[in-house]
Amino acid sequence: MTLILGRCWRGLNESTAQIYGRFYTLTKKQLHGRLADILLCLANRIFKSNSFDLPLSRADLGDLTGMSTESVIRMKKEFKDDGLIGISCKRIDLLDINRLERLSEFG
Repeated sequence: MTLILGRCWRGLNESTAQIYGRFYTLTKKQLHGRLADILLCLANRIFKSNSFDLPLSRADLGDLTGMSTESVIRMKKEFKDDGLIGISCKRIDLLDINRLERLSEFG
């Protein structure tokens, strides 16, 4: 019984830490950091690849990052122009992971 409760608490603590991390991202980071964070999260946790087909609309990305749709469009264009990502229709290629991680961390 103690082992089961220990696993539940550990799972709860990990979930709580993830929720606090998401909250921090949405409230403290600037726009560049928010978009970099969600792109890295999608690549690392969801698709497990630096290239993926994005199943989300620009409005969905805005909702996830706490940004307007227009800001998402502008940031994606800036990221593309700066060589951070490649975009082809719904395909996203993360080209400069190190810079995206720095933006996510300090953004």
